[in-house]
Amino acid sequence: MAELAADVEAAKRILKQMHPGLYLYTSQQELDAAFAQIAASLEKPLTASEFLVSLAPAVEMIRCGHTYLMPTGRQQDSLEHRGRLFPLPLTFVAGKALVDHSETSLPLGAEILSINGTSMDTLVHKLQPLVPCDGFVAGSRRTNLAFEFAEVYAVAIGQPRSFEVVFQAHGSDEQKTAELTPVNGQSLVKLYESRHSHGKDDYPFAIEQLRPDTVLLTINSFEFDDYRRGDGAFRSFLRGSFAAIAHNSQIKNVVLDLRRNTGGYVNHEIRLHSYLVHKPFREMKSAEMKTLTIAHKELLDPEWFSRGLTRYMERRLSKEFDPTAEGVYVVDDEHNPPHVPRKHHFDGSLFILTSGRTHSAAASLCSMLDRRGPTIFVGQETGGVSSTFTAGNILKYRLPNSGVQLAVPIIQYHMLGRQQTPTAGRGVLPDHPVQTTQGDFISGQDRALEKVLSLLKEKPGS
Repeated sequence: MAELAADVEAAKRILKQMHPGLYLYTSQQELDAAFAQIAASLEKPLTASEFLVSLAPAVEMIRCGHTYLMPTGRQQDSLEHRGRLFPLPLTFVAGKALVDHSETSLPLGAEILSINGTSMDTLVHKLQPLVPCDGFVAGSRRTNLAFEFAEVYAVAIGQPRSFEVVFQAHGSDEQKTAELTPVNGQSLVKLYESRHSHGKDDYPFAIEQLRPDTVLLTINSFEFDDYRRGDGAFRSFLRGSFAAIAHNSQIKNVVLDLRRNTGGYVNHEIRLHSYLVHKPFREMKSAEMKTLTIAHKELLDPEWFSRGLTRYMERRLSKEFDPTAEGVYVVDDEHNPPHVPRKHHFDGSLFILTSGRTHSAAASLCSMLDRRGPTIFVGQETGGVSSTFTAGNILKYRLPNSGVQLAVPIIQYHMLGRQQTPTAGRGVLPDHPVQTTQGDFISGQDRALEKVLSLLKEKPGS
C-alpha cells in the first residue's frame, strides 16, 4: 500500500512539473485534494488494473484529451495475445450503445442494454473516467468510449469467460439475451477495421464531386502509417485536388469532411489550411511550456524514450522556446512563422463536417480557420476544444511500483480562434447541428451531408 501511495505521489509530481495546462479546468486545491483522497483510500493491496481505476478520476479532472493512463506494458501484451475482450464494436447514437458491425451474431444497430447483469448506463458511468476527453465536450466522451470500450472494460471490470448481453433490435420492443465468446486484442482489431461505421474506403483522404459546383474533400486523418510516404502522397493529393478546383470555374463550394479525423502531424494540418485561406496565417497565437528540462527521466518508458531521444528533445525545445519574466517558456517567432496561402487556394464557400471524433490537429484547423469566403460548420461539436489545449510532445512515464503508464503532454497551445465559444472548454460548435438517429446509422443515411446539400440549394443562383 505504501508503494502504491508512492505511485500516487509520483503521478502528481510528474504532472505538476511537466503539464502546462494542469489547472485549466480545476483548481490546484481541488486536484491536490483528489490525489490525497486516492492515497488515503489505499487500505489494501491492489492489482495494477485496480490501481489504474483508482487513479483515473484524478487524471480525468485535468480534462485533457492527451493526458491519460494506460495499463502496464505486460498487461497490454497480454490483452493483445491472450485477453478475453468484449467482442462487439460499439457506437453511441442518441445516448444508446449500438452494435457497430454487420456480420456478428447480433443485428447491426441493436441497442446493448446490459452486459453480464450490469446496465449500460452504469457501465458508461464507471468507464468514462478511463477515457481521455478535452474540456467539457460531453458528446466526445461517449464517442471515444465506443472506440476503447473493450479495453477499458477489461481493465475496470475484468475479463470474463463469456459475456451475457441483453439487447433490443431496432424497431422491436422485445428484449433478447445472447451469450458472446470473448476475443483477444488481435481479433478485436480486425473486427474494428471492418465495423459498419468505418465505411468501405479506408484511405485517409479522397475527393468526390457532389454537384457541378461542389466537391467533397474527405480527410480522415493527419497521421499516416508510413510518415514519409504518407507525407508525399498527401502533398500530391492536395496539390492536384486544389489545382483541379482552381481550373474549374464552376466550382464555388468545397465540403470538408473531418468527422473521422482524430488529428496527427501538425504539418499536414498547416498544409491543408494553406489551401483554404487567402492571407498569411500562423499555426497558433502562442504556445508555452513549464520547463525545458524533462523531469523524472528515470521513469520514462524506455520503449518510447531512449536517453539520446530525450536529450535531443530537450535541445530542440530549448531552441524553440524562450524564457519569460513570468517563469514560463514561450515559443519564439521563428518557430511560429506566418504561412502563406498556396497558389491554388480556395476562396469560395467552405462547409466543414465535424463530430466528436474531430480532435487534436483536426479540431485546431477548425478553430483557426479565418478566411475571406464564408465558412459553415455542420454536424456535431468538435471533440477538441476551440481555444486553449495541451498537446505537442507527449511523454510516457511508468509509475515505479505499479507499472501503470501515464501520458503527459508538455506544450500548451493558444489558438487564433475563428469561433470562440462563450464557455471555456467547449469545442467548435456547428452552425447547423445535426444528430444521427439509430435508423440513420443502420441505413447509412448521412444527415449532415444532406444538410449541406440542402443549404446549397438555398444559396442564390443554385
